[in-house]
Amino acid sequence: WFRNLAARRPVLLGVDEAQRVDDASAAVLATLATGASEHALLIIICHKPGETDSAPGALRALHNAGARMRLRALSRTDVIELVGQWFGNVEDATRLAAWLYRLSGGNPRACTELVTHLIGQNVIRYILGTWVLPRELSSQALPTSLDQLLEQRLHTLSPDAAKLAQALSVHRGQVPIDQCVALAEAEGIGHPFLALDALTRDNVLV
Repeated sequence: WFRNLAARRPVLLGVDEAQRVDDASAAVLATLATGASEHALLIIICHKPGETDSAPGALRALHNAGARMRLRALSRTDVIELVGQWFGNVEDATRLAAWLYRLSGGNPRACTELVTHLIGQNVIRYILGTWVLPRELSSQALPTSLDQLLEQRLHTLSPDAAKLAQALSVHRGQVPIDQCVALAEAEGIGHPFLALDALTRDNVLV
């Protein structure tokens, strides 16, 4: 289906957290990748080193079919451009970018997490069709580190979600959904799927 679509128009297929894909999905991606150069098909996968691959054979074939690129951290200039793409040409963008760079070290995901927090706290507001950035970054409104932001997020969880997060924290890598539900029931959590929804919504689980 993807190749037929690529015969009519260019197709970009992006996959995040590739180390967590199942065998069948990884095999499909590897098959598509071997013939991608003959079609208008570009496959981009993000693979996080240090985690156990769920489908090592298929992922190895996928890696061998294409080129590898190690992502670097964003520079100060990159973060300024990122802020501009998010909010447009608005005042105080450079000041916000400097704060983001200092706390994130140029990590794009950390920048996203921090900006999402500022929007949720109404530090960054959308007024009459324009984003309004803070002129002064108050220490009361802003976390001093990404770790502090994550800690604050944990404190806002419901009791059930916090209990489930604590139970899952001792597990490394991917935890199957049935195991998550079993852990929740063992902890006396009455609505495990609501707790899981809360954890994924707040990016405590990914």
